[in-house]
Amino acid sequence: MKKILKKLTKIGLMWQFLPGAPNCPNPPGGTSWACATTKDIEIVLRAALKGFIGIMGVLAVLMFIIGGYNYLLAYGNEEKAEKGKKTILWAIVGIVVTLLAWVIVSEVWKITTGGPPPTTAP
Repeated sequence: MKKILKKLTKIGLMWQFLPGAPNCPNPPGGTSWACATTKDIEIVLRAALKGFIGIMGVLAVLMFIIGGYNYLLAYGNEEKAEKGKKTILWAIVGIVVTLLAWVIVSEVWKITTGGPPPTTAP
């Protein structure tokens, strides 16, 4: 587990999410993964899940808007109208999948940790 956390530190993906532990010496440039607790990992997971699901929802809504734009501007061209309809359909599927993912993650989080789901701040 420490090897994985050290590799993530080298990549520098999640520096801002990890607070330093009170009894852990921190390097001068930032926090250290060597002293990460399960609470720190939970904070990182919460932030990653919230960000990922949020980005997917925004992309689905954006595709819905693009599909509607294409459909409205088809002007009788069947191919463009069909392409717009398919984009709208898949955007709706994306929105539903995103909402279901949010519900599933919240429920699994409640069951496994017994705490509030990642939709709330830690």
